[in-house]
Amino acid sequence: PAAGSELWFGHTAGFATEAPSPERVPCGDLSTCGARAHWLTEGLIAWRAGAEAPAGSSFVLHASAAGALVDAGAAGVQNSDTDEGPHELKLLPGRLTPELAAAHPYLKDCSLLEVPHAAHARVLCRRQLAVSMRAVSGEALDCTGVQLGPLLDELFSYAGPLGCVPAAGEAAATGGSRPRYGGAR
Repeated sequence: PAAGSELWFGHTAGFATEAPSPERVPCGDLSTCGARAHWLTEGLIAWRAGAEAPAGSSFVLHASAAGALVDAGAAGVQNSDTDEGPHELKLLPGRLTPELAAAHPYLKDCSLLEVPHAAHARVLCRRQLAVSMRAVSGEALDCTGVQLGPLLDELFSYAGPLGCVPAAGEAAATGGSRPRYGGAR
């Protein structure tokens, strides 16, 4: 490239001299591009690829406790090694709900995949995860890893006090005496 020209890094090895386009994201990116699916709530995963899925496509959530999932091309995601899954996901009509789009505006054009009740999110969030899409013929069309941030916030949020909190009846930290905290010795 010429000195001073723009370069982009991301979906391919090395760099590109043309602006990236969501339409040119490569299929099957478990190792090269990271995680394009986002687990938003216990029952919903957002994935942009689902929005352009051919009619009749099916979606699956794969899990590996050993972190051994691989993209095997037309054979699809391989090496699920856990009793938790794989789980069939249901493509919901439309895009994100207004509430989800407001909370995650960068995902507004994504489709939603419904996670079945049989999938145990508290167990699965500790595994390597991938979502795959298959054509009616059974051929794998795409796969990606899964980002868990919003799900972790939903499952494990804590609204209580943080840090050192004086036990009831103890001196406050602003007082003249040294405070003692409940149970500390």
